Amino acid sequence: MTITQVKADRAELKISFRSTQVPTVRRQLDLDPQGKMGAVFFLEDLTIGVGLPLLEAGVILRIRKARSGAVKTTVKLRPARASQLEARWIEPAAGLRLEQDRGLSQAVLAASLDGQVEKEAFELVQSGAEPVQTLFNPAQHDLLADCSPLRINIDQLQLVGPITSERWEDIRLAPFDDAEIEVERWAAEGLEFIEVSAKVRDVDGAGAAQLRLGAALGGLGLIPHSSRQTKTGQMLEHLAAVRQDSE
Repeated sequence: MTITQVKADRAELKISFRSTQVPTVRRQLDLDPQGKMGAVFFLEDLTIGVGLPLLEAGVILRIRKARSGAVKTTVKLRPARASQLEARWIEPAAGLRLEQDRGLSQAVLAASLDGQVEKEAFELVQSGAEPVQTLFNPAQHDLLADCSPLRINIDQLQLVGPITSERWEDIRLAPFDDAEIEVERWAAEGLEFIEVSAKVRDVDGAGAAQLRLGAALGGLGLIPHSSRQTKTGQMLEHLAAVRQDSE
């Protein structure tokens, strides 16, 4: 029997900048005065004394709400291990997206599965009228059951957010004419940062591409934030601390 190998289909290169750099990033990349606005939420277990167990275990449950009202949910395992993915999830028909997430200091495998919910369904969950588990489709629940390193009762999780999201797509940045360049700004409760990302198909060459991206941005006078933490981790830690201080 031939065993399908776990391999990323593409790499996403990410470079973040502090709030003080936001105006410079906007100007140097010639971004429109306003990008596509939306809101981002995460689900996390905020039980006192346990930290952020989902984040620490590499389980990310994210909800994106566009200004149009469209709501996209994502179950992501990051960092993911090849050995935690059951065989059926590695097959193309499963719809699992496998990417190499690459920041300035490290690269990890990310496995994610998206879904859609109606705006009204999300609002019912926000109000407490419907359980949190209704945000995710059966395939997403199956992915967590099969591959999550952590046992999770989704209905005991809390919504963290909203985080204001502003996105710009199809940005031109030489020498990345063949890459998908996107910029996203996040802001919530006094924390703000902006991230430039590039999606490239050549996974083996992603390290070199990351250096080229950093050099291209550095040539524009953009000095990246050197934190090893992802923007998700930074924002979750910040918002959890704000909530704890207010209780």
